[in-house]
Amino acid sequence: MLIDDSRPRQLHDAGSFASGAIPDLGILEVPFARPAVGESYIEFNDDVNPILDELFVDHNQKFLYSNPAIQPGIIACKNPVGDDGDLTGKLVRTAGPWQAAAIEAWGGTSATIGTADLYNSLQNGTVDCTLMVYNLYESLKLPEVAPYVYRFEFGANYQAINMNMDAWNSLSEEDQTAFLEAGAAAQSYAFELLDSSIEPVVTGLESAGAKFCRPSDASIEKKVDAIDEVRDEIAKGVTERGEKLLEISKNYRDDAIQAPEFGPVDPC
Repeated sequence: MLIDDSRPRQLHDAGSFASGAIPDLGILEVPFARPAVGESYIEFNDDVNPILDELFVDHNQKFLYSNPAIQPGIIACKNPVGDDGDLTGKLVRTAGPWQAAAIEAWGGTSATIGTADLYNSLQNGTVDCTLMVYNLYESLKLPEVAPYVYRFEFGANYQAINMNMDAWNSLSEEDQTAFLEAGAAAQSYAFELLDSSIEPVVTGLESAGAKFCRPSDASIEKKVDAIDEVRDEIAKGVTERGEKLLEISKNYRDDAIQAPEFGPVDPC
């Protein structure tokens, strides 16, 4: 099959998918590296996006906008884990190398499993838990096999929508402006959808059998402290742009701890 390379092509870059090839993106896949929702996430977005615009040029891509479609992060497990969401000794599925490092820092052992195989892996006990986000947890029907949900509510896996730079350069200035304006509108609308969609998803998950609890502030702070160590490890392999992203993440450290505002919040 011949592919018409003259057509503009969009690329969907998630932090966990791209950080192996672009180490500067490492921090953008890590739990608690950014706020998950709300005004502080929008501000984080505004700070990060200009750096991504510079960074992706080196990889023949034009950054168009961020797609804030990832709902807050959770840990979902087949069986209850240790007190207060303690993952010590648990095998946890992750989606990228620095998510894996986070789980290791939290006392667990990471495993790489394709999304299509995750349901069976949890059902069969191949893994104990998975690092997950609400909307994927719902769509993959994971409450059936991993009903115990630890509501850490972290932000992770920042997403960028890019275009091949050759395709971008082939566009007229007018068309480029139209693409960027459409991207800004899509990004703004996605933020609205993100904020409005979480509560109905949580309500539906509770009806589907998910058993929610909220780890203590002390447990969450301990995990955020561990992320500081992961951030230091990422810093060893980045360029100046990566250093800027790490600094932005550090500036939002306190904002990244966001307690649930609805749904079950019983202590773990």
